[in-house]
Amino acid sequence: MKIDLNTLLTLAAKSEHGEAYQVIKSGENHRLGLGVTVEQVPNNFFIELLLTYCNNGTPNLTNLQKLLEKLRELESYGYEIHCEDNHSFNCTKKIEKSNIQMETEKVSKILNPISED
Repeated sequence: MKIDLNTLLTLAAKSEHGEAYQVIKSGENHRLGLGVTVEQVPNNFFIELLLTYCNNGTPNLTNLQKLLEKLRELESYGYEIHCEDNHSFNCTKKIEKSNIQMETEKVSKILNPISED
């Protein structure tokens, strides 16, 4: 998906909290998005990845093993990882505007084995 940074910045500037978010890629067990906050200069861009570890109340153990590998890889790239109430891991990283394309491509590649399941 093409990322339109100008539109994202415009939406953030118009929003009540000075933030905007765009989903880049999503599937049954994940959602990858780009966010920005414009209240600070320079603008703070961030990548957010939600990884679901339990669908319909039943964990998929094979998927959990793959998720653990992916979480370790994301952590090695500087992502902060937190647990969410909706049975998912929230992985976030602040990034420079110039690195957005490279970072989203890197995370998309990490997701590929998960998104194919």
